[in-house]
Amino acid sequence: MFKVGVNFLGSFALGDEINKDLKMLKFLYNLKMGKEENNSLIKIKIILIASICEAILYDFINTRISMYTQEGVGSLDKENLIEIRDKDYKKFSHYIDAAAKYEFFSNNKLCKKLEDLRKFRNCIHIQNFCILSDNSLIQAEEVMELFLNEMAKHDRPGHLSGHVQDFEIPFNRRKAVK
Repeated sequence: MFKVGVNFLGSFALGDEINKDLKMLKFLYNLKMGKEENNSLIKIKIILIASICEAILYDFINTRISMYTQEGVGSLDKENLIEIRDKDYKKFSHYIDAAAKYEFFSNNKLCKKLEDLRKFRNCIHIQNFCILSDNSLIQAEEVMELFLNEMAKHDRPGHLSGHVQDFEIPFNRRKAVK
């Protein structure tokens, strides 16, 4: 397990909800099950990991960028912020597209990896035909770790920190995907 500071969040209420999801995820990681039940746990873990990433991007675009116009986001170009505010983002795929177009991340492979995670989540959650393995979960964990590392580069001003409890990530730190 490791902790991640969450000074990049705009909505404190959403941060609290994500912390609740992380506690559920921790509970799932602590369960010891047989092989068949473990596959179901992998499915739920991946769905939660992808949903947490989606919630953070939702917050970044629809709260931080769109609503906090005075504060801004110092790590992004002001013209891009104006463009983003003029659009309507409602889906995980839209958030990922915006992140790629407006270069939210220094790791240019992250958007592709988030898109793969989104598709995999939809495959196991909606289409229900994906093959699950421990490796599938490891890949999701790596993407989440890399994503959180990148989001930390978008911290809010220091006087706005400390309103949300740091995220406790319930798996061991991985060598984040490069």
